[in-house]
Amino acid sequence: MRNELSDRQHAICMCLAGETVATICRVLQRSEAWVRKWGHRYLNAGGEGLYDLSRAHHAVVDRTSPHIERAVLSIRRRLAAQATPQTRYAFMGAATIREELRSLGFTPIPSLRTIERILQRHNLTSPRLRLARCLPRMVQFDNGRQFYGPGRYARSLNRVIRLVLRLAVEPVFIPEASPQRNGSVENFNGWFQPLLLQRPFARAGDVRRELRRLLWSVNDQHVHQSLGFRTPTPYRRRKRIQKLPARFALDLQNIPVAAGKLTFIRWVPAHGYVDVLGESLKVGRRLRFHYIKITIETHTQRLKVYHNGRLMKHCVFKLRIS
Repeated sequence: MRNELSDRQHAICMCLAGETVATICRVLQRSEAWVRKWGHRYLNAGGEGLYDLSRAHHAVVDRTSPHIERAVLSIRRRLAAQATPQTRYAFMGAATIREELRSLGFTPIPSLRTIERILQRHNLTSPRLRLARCLPRMVQFDNGRQFYGPGRYARSLNRVIRLVLRLAVEPVFIPEASPQRNGSVENFNGWFQPLLLQRPFARAGDVRRELRRLLWSVNDQHVHQSLGFRTPTPYRRRKRIQKLPARFALDLQNIPVAAGKLTFIRWVPAHGYVDVLGESLKVGRRLRFHYIKITIETHTQRLKVYHNGRLMKHCVFKLRIS
């Protein structure tokens, strides 16, 4: 009895290895229309288009077969082409290619390092996208003016920061002009913005549809090594999150400043002044060219300056709480 899925996978494997349609038809005793049909399904949906089946891990041998190397390169080029809506936002790194090989039934499955070496030999490597560390008690922000107002609105906190404090989470502001400190966010922005913003949209509905497609790709298509070679959606289903009480209520238009702490990481320039919530604060020239940590306790309205864990300065710092 013939195994339909195995024949489909075999056909795609031969195609990726460079075999002609005529050869595939002869070997599998299938029609040309059948081969082209499943080839088209694969181009649009990858291995899932052939109806994925769960398989056990296979042993990895030291030497990579030529047909597997050709398959790796073919998958990489298919993903990089972004020729279909399903692959427009697809990742194209070693983890994604490895899972594609697994879904197609290749054996043995090469290791991540083997796939990376194949891509490097053919100049097809891409920078690895690293995920940010989980901060359950803190949330990291840059120094955008949307979090506080300049000028007469200095020392004020917007609704986002007030909400964070109300939920007993500590806001941490990175050093100014240091986007690399938000590396995961900046990498994500640098990845999706050219792909999305270079496309012309005639109607608002087109934008909403494209954003849904982008979110689906990020959450249900991108495989991450740090998540155990899973996509974010199934990984998230296995995690428990801390939820607000059922009766929790908050007026988002008028959030009071709750008791808590704000932290600012700052680099001290030559003049010895740093910016904190839109206001220039003197910390002294003796700390110039050093990183310092500044904390503001909202319940005491006091500011403290630390250098290498040592308290260097403290003073009253009144926030605008109205």
